[in-house]
Amino acid sequence: MLKVSLFAILLFSCPFLNAQRPEAGRKSERRNGDFVGQISGKIIDKSSNKPMEYATITLFRMRNMELASGITSGKNGEFLLENIKRGMYQIRFSFIGYAPKIMDSVKIHPQNSSIDLGKILLSPLDNQLDEVAITSDKPFVKYEIDKKVIDVSNLNTTASESAVEVLENVPSINVDIDGNVSLRGNSSFTLLVDNKPTNLDVTDALKLIPATAIQEIEIITNPSARYDAEGVSGIINIILKKNRLSGISALINANTGSNLGVVPGIKIGQFNQLGGDFLVNINHKKTSLTIGGNYKEGEKPRYKRATNETIFDSTLSSVEQEGIVSRNFGGYGANFEFEWRPNRKTIFTVGGKLGKRKFNSSSDLVFKESADNILSNEYNNIEIALRDFLNYSLNTSLIYNIGGDKKHNFNIRANYNVHDGNERSSTEYFDENNEIQGGNINYETGPSNMGRINLDYVRPLRKKGRLEVGLQAQIGISGDQTTAFQYDTFFEEYIEQTAFNTNVDYYRNIYAGYSILAGKYKKLGYQFGFRGEYTDRTITSTGISATTKIDRLDLFPSAHFSYDLDRDNQFMANASRRIQRPRSWYFEPFITWQNAFSVRTGNARLIPEYILSYEIGWIRKLKKGNLAQHEWEQLNAKVAALSEAPLFIDDTPGLSVFELRA
Repeated sequence: MLKVSLFAILLFSCPFLNAQRPEAGRKSERRNGDFVGQISGKIIDKSSNKPMEYATITLFRMRNMELASGITSGKNGEFLLENIKRGMYQIRFSFIGYAPKIMDSVKIHPQNSSIDLGKILLSPLDNQLDEVAITSDKPFVKYEIDKKVIDVSNLNTTASESAVEVLENVPSINVDIDGNVSLRGNSSFTLLVDNKPTNLDVTDALKLIPATAIQEIEIITNPSARYDAEGVSGIINIILKKNRLSGISALINANTGSNLGVVPGIKIGQFNQLGGDFLVNINHKKTSLTIGGNYKEGEKPRYKRATNETIFDSTLSSVEQEGIVSRNFGGYGANFEFEWRPNRKTIFTVGGKLGKRKFNSSSDLVFKESADNILSNEYNNIEIALRDFLNYSLNTSLIYNIGGDKKHNFNIRANYNVHDGNERSSTEYFDENNEIQGGNINYETGPSNMGRINLDYVRPLRKKGRLEVGLQAQIGISGDQTTAFQYDTFFEEYIEQTAFNTNVDYYRNIYAGYSILAGKYKKLGYQFGFRGEYTDRTITSTGISATTKIDRLDLFPSAHFSYDLDRDNQFMANASRRIQRPRSWYFEPFITWQNAFSVRTGNARLIPEYILSYEIGWIRKLKKGNLAQHEWEQLNAKVAALSEAPLFIDDTPGLSVFELRA
């Protein structure tokens, strides 16, 4: 499947790659005060003396072997690497079925700014094997000092699912039958998408993300001071795919399915699902544009049976409920991201999302009330909740790599998110003759607005050290207006209950600053962090007598350690202080009826929850399992012995299939 995808992307990219190859002969120049040069040449098949098209040329800086540039050769075998800064480089030439060639110590400086390497001869591998395909997966879980990274980009089972289904297979995460997600057994965690928070409900937000759009999932159980202190059990960060191939590439998915749900002797209904998504990426020199869209709808019915018992004055009262509960969802969304790289120091990004969603639920339950096991009342309870949401967001970021060093940078990020929702929830009771006996209807409307800006600075220190400092401001404004109705059996209609109508305004601003010192001494890795957050919160409502206001300063220290005992064993320990602030709807004082025995209401005087979290871990690499980075050399040697020629394996991040055709 991956081979087909790579081949399809190559077809899309080839015309664009060919069109963007400049001809040799252009002079070096200075841009933005930095000296740049160029390297040109021609790739030739040594056996046939013919030019080789689509040979790969990659350029690495000699001092740290960091990738500096890359290109493929044109129809006549020629190539031109431009805008190369002063320095010493290594150049690698490769093509499938040919022995690779490496040139070291290629120097760019003002007196030698335009280098013509002439003809580069590549030799076919001598032994003619039919075809050897070596398939390998990157490690499914990668551990870093303050998080573990789950690579889900190659999971074929996720083609028709959402992020919720993907998380079912991720360590440390649990998903219940209703799709509610918990991290280490706790649902109080923070969800990030590409390192940016969302003001959607966590479960709703995860259902909106197609599984095919996910590259990695970061599990941060004890976050460092870099991240918001919100979320008692940690952070789940969803990293979406970003195509960096030159040219035009596209990915389209469509899915449908149906499954009959049955409890022994009871037909529940159909588990239906229909959806699709697409992603188009255009990458040209200094700019890239990504456009995506998705559509999804489905239904998940289930069977429910519950019994509540109460003993009062030796009398046993019980309420039994039994029936079908169904949830259906659907909607569409679109997103874009534009990236501009005017030079190697600067990356500017602007993006946005728009989504229209519905999450509806219904239940048809039979209630039986008994006293001392004698049936006293029986009726049907029908509950329907209709929820429609419109969500859109805009974000922008500017990264400036000081001196061209990606590890020494200044980053500005801004995000604005609007979430507008409408909800109608009703509960109605019917007797055995299907005559209505009572009911309640609630209407709730209100937008939620959140804006935030982050300023971050990272500076490398000696001996693999790192210093980080940053500031953050988050401004949140939301409002909810609720209207309540109750069924009047005399007039046989719903009457507005003005005493239960409410209007809530919720303002919450958080201002934060942090600093981190990290490094490594021999086998010991360390990271110390300190974060401070000031909360300014105000709640006004028709349901409370006075405004509820909070002005509070919280401090959040953190520490992370790792120790490499040997090549296969690593020990990790960390600790951090966290906070869980109540969500805005927890404060809403109005009453929502769920059935005749259950109501829901909020409390504007709730206080946050604090926790000091410790974690100790031992990581051991096993011999069996995914192919690890350090095993690639062994694999190279084994296959090279078969072909009696060197084998070149491209270990570019993101590739997990390696092929040898000789």
